[in-house]
Formats: sequence, structure tokens, C-alpha cells
Amino acid sequence: MLFALENLSANEGMAKRALEWLTQCQNYDGGYGVSPGGPSVAFATARCATAFRMHGVSLSDDRIKRGISWLLRIQKSSGGFSMAMSYPEDPELTAYVITTLSGIEIHRGCVDKAVEYLARVQEADGSFVSYAPIQFNGQSKRNTQTACFVALAMIEMLEKSRNL
Repeated sequence: MLFALENLSANEGMAKRALEWLTQCQNYDGGYGVSPGGPSVAFATARCATAFRMHGVSLSDDRIKRGISWLLRIQKSSGGFSMAMSYPEDPELTAYVITTLSGIEIHRGCVDKAVEYLARVQEADGSFVSYAPIQFNGQSKRNTQTACFVALAMIEMLEKSRNL
């Protein structure tokens, strides 16, 4: 919802209330759950940090700073990111985190490792295998959703690098 509201100043109050609600979803460990009190997961943490950034919240704000710190803790040695610490890396989750971290110079090395991971796991036909789509019930499959999120993350990263 916040992404749709980005350029609609008439809905600034709605966006502000949504951001206030998201603040309640941040856990003690710095990550975000999909609901208040839920366990921290990469999807929610990356998207919340991105939403705060899109709406002008400073990178030094705890809502972003602690969220990014949590994300960095779940980056695997492969360069990929996982849903949570005990999960394996996944291309879709890696794409979410790239979107969050791209354009932040101090995290450039982490982003570069994540992009290298995506290049290694991309299938010959251009697709990606992911366990992230909830419709798959934890089974890994090739899917359009993951390929779209990876493509969008790469496009956004390129746009941010051009604007630096």
C-alpha cells in the first residue's frame, strides 16, 4: 500500500498512519514480523525498511538502522539472504534485500555479494527457483513471482547507481 501512495500527497495521512503501524511490528531483535509480535522475517523487514526510506525516514532512524542490521545478520556466506536465520538462502528474499540496501554505499559489498549469488543461481532459461511464494507451501519451484522481483531489484539498483 505504501508504495502505491508514494506520489499521492493527498494520501499522506494514510501513509503516515501505515508507517506508524509498521513501527509497532518491529521486534526487539530489530527485524519485523508480518504482524505485531510475529517472528522477524526477511520479507517484512526488507519491505518495512524500504517503505520508511521511500517516505524520507533517515537511515540513522532505529526503524531502518536496526532493520538493516537484522537483515545483514541473515546474509549467508553464498551472498544470498534467507527468510530467517535457520532458513536457506533464496533468490526472492535476496531480491527484497537488494532493493532495501541498494544505494547505501556502506552496504555496497553486501549488495555485490547478493548480486553474485543471484547470477550463480539463475537457471539457464532465466528463471529462479524459490521457496518464498506462499502458494508453494515451502517447496522450491521456478516461478514468475521470483523472476519479477529479481528483475525489479536489478532495475532499481541500476537506476539508483545512475542517480548517484
